[in-house]
Amino acid sequence: MIGALIALLIATAPGLAHAEPVAAMAMVGQPAMPTNFSSLPYVDPNAPKGGTLRESAIGGFDSLNPWILSGSAPARISLIYDRLMERSWDEPFSIYASLAESIDWNQPDHQLTIKLRPQAYWHDGRAVTADDVAFTIDLMRKSAKPNSRRVYKLVLGERVVDAQTLVLDLDPMMDRESVMILAMMPILPRHYWQGRDFNKASLDIPLGSGPYKIDSIKPGRSIRFARVENYWGRDLPINRGLYNFDVISTEYFRDDMVALEAFKAGTIDLRQETDATNWAERYDFPARQDGRVVAETIPHHRPAWFRSFIFNTRRPPFNDPKVRRALVEAFDFTWIQKALFRDLYQRLDSTFANSGLAARGLPSPDESAILVPFADQISPENLGPAWQPDQFATPRDRQETVDKLLNQAGWVFRDGVRQNAQTGQPLRIELLIGGPADERVALEYSRMLKKLGIILTIRPVDAAQFRQRLDRFDYDMVSWRWINSLSPGIEQSYYWGSAAANRTGARNYAGVHSPIIDALAAAIPLATTLAEMKARTAALDRMLIWGFYAVPLYYAPGDWVAYWANHVMRPQRTALYGMVVEAWMAKE
Repeated sequence: MIGALIALLIATAPGLAHAEPVAAMAMVGQPAMPTNFSSLPYVDPNAPKGGTLRESAIGGFDSLNPWILSGSAPARISLIYDRLMERSWDEPFSIYASLAESIDWNQPDHQLTIKLRPQAYWHDGRAVTADDVAFTIDLMRKSAKPNSRRVYKLVLGERVVDAQTLVLDLDPMMDRESVMILAMMPILPRHYWQGRDFNKASLDIPLGSGPYKIDSIKPGRSIRFARVENYWGRDLPINRGLYNFDVISTEYFRDDMVALEAFKAGTIDLRQETDATNWAERYDFPARQDGRVVAETIPHHRPAWFRSFIFNTRRPPFNDPKVRRALVEAFDFTWIQKALFRDLYQRLDSTFANSGLAARGLPSPDESAILVPFADQISPENLGPAWQPDQFATPRDRQETVDKLLNQAGWVFRDGVRQNAQTGQPLRIELLIGGPADERVALEYSRMLKKLGIILTIRPVDAAQFRQRLDRFDYDMVSWRWINSLSPGIEQSYYWGSAAANRTGARNYAGVHSPIIDALAAAIPLATTLAEMKARTAALDRMLIWGFYAVPLYYAPGDWVAYWANHVMRPQRTALYGMVVEAWMAKE
């Protein structure tokens, strides 16, 4: 049935089944951009080089290998590696040549020909070769994290033609997005890794080819990156105006409040805040008052994380859409916004909120062309206006709405308790949470449900227990999130697809099991134009939001950033994806 639905989606979008070859320096269906990046808004091509950026991170690290499951790697470790192609943070769907001079995709023959730049070399002076690329693919296919292995395993074979040329034989199922992911994966040096145990967490400083190299480490405490003065790729258009600091140093703290105090003391230059209470109450200190520290909300256009109280639809009563909708309608965000967040957040109303991918208003003609063929199988709401939370409902209005839905679902209010009309069983829910940041909102939600006769028990657990229970889907509801980008693709099937609904460790946390959603998610990475992709994403969004698989929570409308203005400065404008630290620079 899924195959038939996908075929129908293909039929509604002429050209999808017979895609044109992708250009060497642009994503599917998008025109190649000019190679002069000096006009990009988030980059200053004349940015001064030099100085030190001091950052903070929470936790620690015990490995310098980010590609395997063993160990925890430090922040910014990717600075030491180059990729075949790099993305521009001001364009959602384009990638540009880096190590690769060109990549040609022969779709009919399922082959990818990679031509490397002859001037590319490792930090030890040895050239980057096609043999390194073949070695990396084989190594990652066997040992990388599962998501990376999935893409590498679609390469069935690799043939080195000469020092700069490699031909990859691809699985016929290799889609356009997987080709892009493969092109953006970093390349490792054969001569360094041969004879080393790649699968073992290690603090040996690895060899790279990127704009920085590791200068020093204090295991678990700090890491210092030094800019490579003779970096081979510094004049590439994609790198122009980036990597301006001579040194990037990251200090690790066990507690975020200690990290905040270190910033206020001037030992950290730049801080991205994630806590609304901190942002509202803890940045009024002398250096902020006299202008030495700047604190600002930097807007962006990337999709907000879909933070939610997620229903486990594998269990009753969450397999009933009316119960799920009632629990969503019971969430009074207006009160929580005032009581806890000082009006700093916005309510999530989409799985792609804060972006142009979200379903808005009535379906567009392209969306309707996708959804109307399934009209007899979906809720009428999916063909009407996109769902919006009623933020102006009075408590009485909200209670009447929830009562009506629960009564329809067979849950009646008796003696102050919400009970099953047939069995008398009370409506009890356990909400699994993994940290104190979630507990405040959960407690407020529990009080709201108590007024409706629903018993919500909050179950806080430590990080290890939370991960285990999340992976096993061992919860009634769980406070967690999905992360989307401006270029959605195959991950949508991992989030919402039936095949992932009961697979341990999968990300279909809600247990969504719908052939129509399967088809919509599978069609997104097959889109050949931006218009097709937007229509399919919005159609999927409508199905998910009107399916009420989670209680949507909130998001910040921008990046909360504070920095010492006498030490560092940012570009005048911000990238589409938000703050790009690589484009910042030291104060002259």
